[in-house]
Amino acid sequence: MKAASVVTSTAAAAAAAAAAAAAMEPGPSVSPGPSRSFKEELLCAVCYDPFHDAVTLRCGHNFCRRCVTSCWEVQTTPSCPVCKERAVPGELRTNHTLNNLVETLLREEAEGARWTGRRSPRPCRAHRAPLTLFCLEDKELLCCACQADARHQEHRVQPIKDTAQDFRAKCKNMEHVLREKAKAFWALRRTYEAIAKHNEVQTTWLEGRIRYEFDKLRDFLRVEEQATLGAMKEESRKKHLLVEEKMKQLAEQTEALAREIERLQMEIKEDDMTFLMALLHSGASSSPAWLADGCVQVSGFPAVPCLEEDAWIC
Repeated sequence: MKAASVVTSTAAAAAAAAAAAAAMEPGPSVSPGPSRSFKEELLCAVCYDPFHDAVTLRCGHNFCRRCVTSCWEVQTTPSCPVCKERAVPGELRTNHTLNNLVETLLREEAEGARWTGRRSPRPCRAHRAPLTLFCLEDKELLCCACQADARHQEHRVQPIKDTAQDFRAKCKNMEHVLREKAKAFWALRRTYEAIAKHNEVQTTWLEGRIRYEFDKLRDFLRVEEQATLGAMKEESRKKHLLVEEKMKQLAEQTEALAREIERLQMEIKEDDMTFLMALLHSGASSSPAWLADGCVQVSGFPAVPCLEEDAWIC
């Protein structure tokens, strides 16, 4: 008895759904509205709603002004949301023709319903009735006959329109959260870019400072090098003059030595009496003063022994 009542109620619901579907179909006296594909051309590619304050980009694509500017807020370089061609915000052109067309279609929409470009309700495959409900437990579309089925009797069911509004609200909230997160990421990116720019400026400044300090150091070392080389050359010049002076003195003394040697050789060749008489006559004082101590002494140089028997000139 219970099964029969369920079947009866199901049949009645199906009949009612069929009648409602038949009522939704336009009669022969009603002129057909715009095609679905034409309506879809009037939807914004960002919000999927009819255009509101439509604008045209340089690439030819159309968007709601608010939608495209919101997209650009989270982009590094503004670009078309569809073709990604680079866009210039200052070149947005209001599309008056498109705005007028959307307003006309919205005004003429049947039964005053808010037109969003959605297609007519699809029929249920099992009962051929319009799908007007949504099961929150099974997450599937239902018709009136499906709702009466035992499988969905204990489930929470609500109209598709209400479900769509709830999910749209969740999506809008999710979109808002994601946009805020994208803005935070963009702010963080700008912070990192500022850090990178500061680092670049600091590196350039430090590089210039290091080059300046090393240039100063090179100049100082160059001056010190020239001063040291000059002092060394001056010292070398003085030593060279001293050596030349000593060599001149040594040459004079060597010449005197040669004369004295020649005199001694001449005296040695004399006979004994003449030699002794000459030696006694001249005496030891006849030798040069610088030979009196028995050696040759040049200032600043080691002593040079005299030319005597068994002696060497050092």
